[in-house]
Amino acid sequence: MSFSCGIVGLPNVGKSTLFNALTNAQVPNENYPFCTIDPNRAIVSVQDQRIDALSALSQSKKKIYTNIEFVDIAGLVKGAAKGEGLGNKFIANIQSTDALIHVVRLFDDKEILREGSINALEDVDIIHSELILFDLEQVEKHLERLKKRSREKEAEKTLAVLRKTQALLQTGKLLYSQSSLSLGDRAELQLFNLVTLKPAMLLANMSEQAMAKPLDNSQYQELALLAEKSGMGILPLSANIENEIATLRHAGHDNEAADVNTLLGQTRSACEELIRSSYNLLSLITFFTTGEAETRAWTIEKNTKAPGAAGKIHSDIERGFIKAEVVDYATLIKLGSYKKCRELGKLRLEGKNYVIADGDICHFRFNV
Repeated sequence: MSFSCGIVGLPNVGKSTLFNALTNAQVPNENYPFCTIDPNRAIVSVQDQRIDALSALSQSKKKIYTNIEFVDIAGLVKGAAKGEGLGNKFIANIQSTDALIHVVRLFDDKEILREGSINALEDVDIIHSELILFDLEQVEKHLERLKKRSREKEAEKTLAVLRKTQALLQTGKLLYSQSSLSLGDRAELQLFNLVTLKPAMLLANMSEQAMAKPLDNSQYQELALLAEKSGMGILPLSANIENEIATLRHAGHDNEAADVNTLLGQTRSACEELIRSSYNLLSLITFFTTGEAETRAWTIEKNTKAPGAAGKIHSDIERGFIKAEVVDYATLIKLGSYKKCRELGKLRLEGKNYVIADGDICHFRFNV
């Protein structure tokens, strides 16, 4: 299963610059609306120091990191839900992603085409309103269709969920953060691929100067408050700085890239932080397999049980699952070997109901 994050926002807020920094894929980012028409896609490795440490311990010949896909989606404009700009084509691109990273402009640039001065909250409201209007239209269409089957028991249940959803959308609320939607409701709504049901976070794209003290920026403070109320995460960064760091690394100038991070008071780049945040946004965790041939990270959703994790490696292993030999990362690194873990009783045998934890190192026993 692959996971993807869509990068969304108004035109010219720095989405493509951010995408370049994340993926090192130089895509156009000229200053005019709809520079990006077809979405740019790139698979990004989720760098994880645990892979490096486990590989060294096992003297592995190969290291394989887990991946996540980023999709640079063209800028939405007011009226997109009704076909303005390039309209529903872009919203359809959003539907194909699993989560949304909403880029908001906090930097000043006279060259950028926008009426009035920077207004981060207004920009967020434009995007949210368009997504809500799109979902509302979809829900109303499905309601009309299902009313013809209202006597059917299954249709009656779906109708109730859709009516509840319609009421929430009519109040201008994103579905993702609504506690009144139960897990059962959300499972029912997955059939309709509603865009406001996708987990989302705000990314405040700031100037190089503002990044020195992002918390002092009044518009960032307002965005942070909105994010808290809406149940979204928020991350400040300068897409221009991140692109420079990525360019330095791509050219092999890792020390210079590290110096830039140090000047910004960060131990790793904001892009690395964003990749990790995206991983969390999608409720994903990592487990590992390690040996002389390779050390590898595997992506699973939180609360996945051992057989399901085994199935990520191969369906036969899930089908013939017997037990999982499990040790947590910190214990293995501390003790230094599987042998020591086994001697001290730290290598556990877990059954079918064991829920895999982030950082577990697993060896699956199976028989087919």
